[in-house]
Amino acid sequence: MAEIESRAWTVSGRVQGVGFRYFVVERARSLGLVGWTLNREDGSVEVQARGPSDALAGLEAALRAGPAHAVVLSVSPAPASLRLQGARGFGIEHGW
Repeated sequence: MAEIESRAWTVSGRVQGVGFRYFVVERARSLGLVGWTLNREDGSVEVQARGPSDALAGLEAALRAGPAHAVVLSVSPAPASLRLQGARGFGIEHGW
């Protein structure tokens, strides 16, 4: 059984206004992850996720590919939120 972990990423490029967050929610839910995604003021998208390490690796691969209209320039590790410990489900949050 895979170890349960918390991970976070900042995704940069043309990732706002192209359905990126909805793409992330669909992928994360299909992988059985909990957490959230949100647009950041600087134009990037933040992703916070918790679940089995193999599922998190699958989500990271999906983030690097992105949906059809996105242009992903980078996927960088970010600090994972302590709130992930109590997360239920995966959704979109509103940042700024």
